[in-house]
Amino acid sequence: SGINWLDRELWSEAEKSGKLQNHIAGRKNTEEVLVIVHGCCVNFETALKSAAKLIKDTRFEGAGILFSWPAAGYSMASRPDVAKAVASRKDFVTLLGNIAEIEQVKHIHVVAHSLGNQIFLEALKDIGAARDGGKISSKLGQLVFASPDVDDEIFQQTAAAILPMGKGATLYASSRDKPLR
Repeated sequence: SGINWLDRELWSEAEKSGKLQNHIAGRKNTEEVLVIVHGCCVNFETALKSAAKLIKDTRFEGAGILFSWPAAGYSMASRPDVAKAVASRKDFVTLLGNIAEIEQVKHIHVVAHSLGNQIFLEALKDIGAARDGGKISSKLGQLVFASPDVDDEIFQQTAAAILPMGKGATLYASSRDKPLR
């Protein structure tokens, strides 16, 4: 199986691991990785530009990685997007596991936006329940939940269980967010 990366090529698991290590090794700070998970209503190019802007604007010196999932890109929290988000969590856990295996990486920071929080929260539940999830959870740094398009009760229940995994957590939300109304 392959994954869609920045150059849009499909790679084998071994190729992904090597490319990931090379990407991280080529950064000024090889101990910090920022993984960005886009939300719904976003195509690949827009997600990539937004991720690059976030990395640049925050002056992040570690490796920046966009986890892109197949959002339909046309309506707020559409049913196809919700189903695709849930189905993408296994690939997200795999990515976090691959990053955690890289010895020089000390912290994996995650910013999830909108429906990307569904992927992130489900992945964190999987990591917490997995026997080998300790390697990932021990490296989780700052966890940022930006405008989570997740049911409030589910978010609170899940957050209470998973927040101890990270070094810190930030929630950005507004009652004016369309998906939250």
